[in-house]
Amino acid sequence: GSEMCIRDRYMDKILTIIIPTYNMSEYLDTCLKSLIIESNLLEVLIINDGSKDNSLDIAKKYEKKYPHIFRTIDKPNGNYGSCINRGLKEATGKYVKVLDADDKFNTESLMNLVDIASKTNVDAFITDFSKSHVNGKEDHVTFNLPSNQTLQFTDYCCHKDIINLWMHAITYKRENLLAINYKQTEGISYTDQEWIFMPLTTIRTFKYVPGVLYIYTLGREGQTMSNTFSAKHFKDNIICTSHILDSYATLTNVNSAIKDMLIEKLFKRIRYIYKFYLLKCQQPDYTILTELDKKLEITCPEVYERSNHIIMSSPLLLYKYIKHWRSNPNSKLLQFMIKLYKGKKSLK
Repeated sequence: GSEMCIRDRYMDKILTIIIPTYNMSEYLDTCLKSLIIESNLLEVLIINDGSKDNSLDIAKKYEKKYPHIFRTIDKPNGNYGSCINRGLKEATGKYVKVLDADDKFNTESLMNLVDIASKTNVDAFITDFSKSHVNGKEDHVTFNLPSNQTLQFTDYCCHKDIINLWMHAITYKRENLLAINYKQTEGISYTDQEWIFMPLTTIRTFKYVPGVLYIYTLGREGQTMSNTFSAKHFKDNIICTSHILDSYATLTNVNSAIKDMLIEKLFKRIRYIYKFYLLKCQQPDYTILTELDKKLEITCPEVYERSNHIIMSSPLLLYKYIKHWRSNPNSKLLQFMIKLYKGKKSLK
């Protein structure tokens, strides 16, 4: 009897939601409440990453009240990627989506996605999300794609909406992630970038389901996207990009459209990192950037070459600062131009 009951609980889940949780007691209740739906097809894994507050108690409360939906996994602290890796190991759903504990879902859209996913066999779903600012402002991110139809990913992968895809918008078929032995980097921040890189290479068919599902909260203290956090942990961004390059180097027989998409994604990422590190960072440590640069030249010469042509700003500073940094990082002209760039920013 009890064995039967346990098996039923984990049988035929359509969607697993993985929630990495570390000291989120202030937000977790709101997050979990948004996931209570009338369905046995949903599995929610709350991965408690060694929280020091009462996040675990909140998770247990939901698990006790809604055992058919929630399951709590308590583990020592290992940072965000370790929660994703553990969640993927424990998940039983056909599809898998990540939800951060300080965010939430639109419950109706969640019902709708579970319903559609139970009748469809595609490799991924793309759904709308909203950026919800602490001051009450909401920005909706929607996609200019045909809705509720099975689409070929190669026809759309170079669409700018897909190249700029955020993790909030994607739901993957779990077996696809297992097939590439997907692992997210542990112990550092910003690894959600990995979630929207290699797994995209496994998509053949997908469906765009319109309507805001993910509600992304912006502006809270201590958030990884806040400016103070960014400057301090920016090295994590470089490490993460280095790992993305490692995985890119392992690609074989990938469709040319998908390769073009990955190259475009890499280019945008490199442009962002070099701009921050060379133009905005107070005391840049060039060694870590130099290592990344060497790896980029070997692994993705297309992006390396293209980044030589990036200029400081248009139309005033048409100076190819990355190219000049590469030829001479200690160049007086480079330092002068960086000062000029920073000065121009403060003159605005």
